[in-house]
Amino acid sequence: MVFELGNYYLFNNNYDKALENFSISIKKNQRNKALLFRSYLEIAEIYYDKINNYELSKLYYDSAITNINREHKRYKEIKEKSNILSELVKNLDIIRQMSLK
Repeated sequence: MVFELGNYYLFNNNYDKALENFSISIKKNQRNKALLFRSYLEIAEIYYDKINNYELSKLYYDSAITNINREHKRYKEIKEKSNILSELVKNLDIIRQMSLK
């Protein structure tokens, strides 16, 4: 129910409420790998596509990967996106450090 509510808020562009409900879904469904995967993935995609917070997006993609079956049709795509985000976050950190000097 909470996951569906998150999707409702996402559909209506209320990202804060969507993130809140997907986070509750994660807390309430620790034993349901499929729902954990979907909740982590939704949060990762909101941070990536809507909020442009690549650091948080990477963390949630990593969590999604730990809860996905390797035979899932999107596994390779999600793994690749996570790897790209890892490089991006690393480079953003370097740029931040350089700008502080």
